[in-house]
Amino acid sequence: MNRADRPSILIVEDDSIVAFDIQQTLVALGYDAFAIASSAEEAVACVSNRCPDIVLMDIRINGPIDGISTAQLLLDRFAVQIIYLTAHADEAMIERAERTKPCAYLLKPVKAADLTSAIATALQVHKLATPPLR
Repeated sequence: MNRADRPSILIVEDDSIVAFDIQQTLVALGYDAFAIASSAEEAVACVSNRCPDIVLMDIRINGPIDGISTAQLLLDRFAVQIIYLTAHADEAMIERAERTKPCAYLLKPVKAADLTSAIATALQVHKLATPPLR
């Protein structure tokens, strides 16, 4: 599989060790985990430069804008699928996140099998949401 055939994934995670571990797992699974962002500003800049198929979004990230608001911003501007990452979330936070219609939620620490399943679902949603080229 060449680079052009691999789904592209942006990781938005403010814990650099967790982010690097997820990136290494994704690369080992054959995905193009092309960047890591730790804040809303970095995420928007990354997606503006190269729109990924999927964004793995930590619910709590650095800066004044949390992951849910960042996801909504990306959804408003770009055709991306969101998979949330969280160590813990209360009911109110989950309700807010649900409004962005994510493809999945993954609990940290992220397991490779869960990541694979969530990405497969997100890619299917992305494929169905993207009109064919004519």
